[in-house]
Amino acid sequence: MVKLSAELIEQAAQYTNPVRDRELDLRGYKIPVLENLGATLDQFDTIDFSDNEVRKLDGFPLLKRLKTVLINNNRICRIGENLEQSLPNLKELVLTSNNIQELGDLDPLASVKTLTLLSLLRNPVTNKKHYRLYVINKLPQIRVLDFQKVKLKERQEAEKMFKGKRGAQLAKDIAKRTKTFTPGVGLQADKKKMGPSAADVEAIKNAIANATSLAEVERLKGLLQSGQIPGRENRQDAQSMVEEEEEEEMERGMQAESVSMYEAVGGDEMEGDDQDGMNNMEEDMHVNVSTFLSDYGWYFLVLCGGVYLLVQQLRKNRPSQHRGSAAATSQDAASVVRRQEALEAARQRMQEELNAKAAEFKEKQQRMEEEKRQQKIEKWESMKEGKSYKGNANLTQNSDEAATSSTVLKPKTDKKPIRTSGYNPLSGEGGGTCAWRPGRRGPSAGG
Repeated sequence: MVKLSAELIEQAAQYTNPVRDRELDLRGYKIPVLENLGATLDQFDTIDFSDNEVRKLDGFPLLKRLKTVLINNNRICRIGENLEQSLPNLKELVLTSNNIQELGDLDPLASVKTLTLLSLLRNPVTNKKHYRLYVINKLPQIRVLDFQKVKLKERQEAEKMFKGKRGAQLAKDIAKRTKTFTPGVGLQADKKKMGPSAADVEAIKNAIANATSLAEVERLKGLLQSGQIPGRENRQDAQSMVEEEEEEEMERGMQAESVSMYEAVGGDEMEGDDQDGMNNMEEDMHVNVSTFLSDYGWYFLVLCGGVYLLVQQLRKNRPSQHRGSAAATSQDAASVVRRQEALEAARQRMQEELNAKAAEFKEKQQRMEEEKRQQKIEKWESMKEGKSYKGNANLTQNSDEAATSSTVLKPKTDKKPIRTSGYNPLSGEGGGTCAWRPGRRGPSAGG
């Protein structure tokens, strides 16, 4: 087992959960007692104590921010008194898989007026008769019990069952409490006494006197601010051990008492409770099945019909597939041979066509090469005779055309002359109708 200390709280995982609440994860440390929670400094909306060894739900300092406590898979058999003073804003409490025995053990939760969600699944108390109605009567503000929404009909039944003197007597009869010894119960507390006890003051003085460095003094200051008293751990460990021993003795005594009671009565009452629990389970099962069939009965029938038709269609197709495969495997060998011969003949024809095209292309290439060779020979012969590159005939024809084109003058169109006969290039006069005159050259123009 691991002691729930300030160091453990500081090293534990802290994160924002999916509902955007700050959560402290203390799962699986096998913590026996809830203590030193003042070290959280009221900085968390949710604390997870799952998978530990806690026996009693108490030990909380004033935590105004805490809204959700997850403490499933523990050994809780008792719930502390005045829980509403320590957790004034508690809304969700999950006590799944614990050891709460009697309906009367749930009475301390009646003072928590802000509690709206409670889970007691897999606790022995859920098998008690009128369990759900009793919890709804004790916690009228509850909205979700065992992860099932509390209906208006259940509230009306609970109010009717526990109404008046007869209902109060019934609640008193079924609200048995576990016979365990709680240290300090029955003693009148001194309401005027405030602050730490004399032993705590003495422990603080001794710790300050034994401090040898400034760092140790600062550590003591932090412990005192978080609500922890130096030296209290040893006393609390001894007290917790004594309480555990007493609880174990009381549990053994309860078991022996229950066995003797069962033997004396003959087990009729316990068998009756078990029978009632079985009857309730059967009724719930019948209600769930009838609700499902009434809501989704037609869909279920349509689905069954579709599955039946699909199976029949598959059975019809399966023999035809077998027959087709058998016919395919028993083909005639001659048809296979004929097909192969036809493929070979087609391949041979294609090869012959390709060979003919290749021969034709080769012959064409040779003819073109021969023509080019003859042209080169003719050019060489003409150049040896002193002829032009293109030949004498072409040169003569071109020269005659050039001569005739040079002797023949093209007629001019009727256009007005740009300048008249009296044009003087020096003065610019007589140059036609244009009135432009060149500017005079001055001193700034150079010269």
